[in-house]
This record gives sequence, structure tokens and C-alpha cells, in this order.
Amino acid sequence: MGTLIHQQLTREQLILWLMMSESLKCLKHILDYLICFQSWRRL
Repeated sequence: MGTLIHQQLTREQLILWLMMSESLKCLKHILDYLICFQSWRRL
């Protein structure tokens, strides 16, 4: 019983971690795009 709860917790944490890393990747892409756009506008 205890191990089952532990497995469930780690699975939920893994899903949360995956979601967070995906959104961080998205944020990085947005930041890269904004930086590129700003430098392009300066030209």
C-alpha cells in the first residue's frame, strides 16, 4: 500500500515536472523571438 502511494506521487511529480519544463521551453522561445524582434526593429 505504501509503495503504491509513493509510485502515484512520483508519477504526478513527473507529470508536473514535464509540464513545467515544456512551459519553460515555450517561454524561452518567446523570449528569443522578442529579442530577435527588438534587434530587428533597431536596424
